[in-house]
Amino acid sequence: MSRQGRAAAWIRRHRNGLSIALTVALIVALFGAWHAFTTPRFVDTAYGPMPDVVGRQFPDGYYTLRDYGFFPTYRYVRSDEPVDTILSVTPTGGPGSVTNPPVGVGPVETDDWRASVTMEISQGPGRAADD
Repeated sequence: MSRQGRAAAWIRRHRNGLSIALTVALIVALFGAWHAFTTPRFVDTAYGPMPDVVGRQFPDGYYTLRDYGFFPTYRYVRSDEPVDTILSVTPTGGPGSVTNPPVGVGPVETDDWRASVTMEISQGPGRAADD
């Protein structure tokens, strides 16, 4: 029997095992790609790791920071970036300073797990909001 004939016979005998192996490999690859694109990146700050939201749209980045326990504040600045793009995130204050808590919550020391951060948001190339 030729080499091609032996290979074809082997494939016929192991067809189910090969399809299972290929299916598992595809599932693992898809999960890896999904995980890489959905897991937030973190940057180190004075308050510890913080989700990296620079370059994302304002509502998405704002709520991501809120979900991780930060108190985001924001201001609009002129920029060539598209409107509502987050340009920068800056931790404010420092250990022992008071954050801006949500309504109904008392002041929180920033050496706790929470911190106030300020985002600069693009308003486009037009007139600045505070001009």
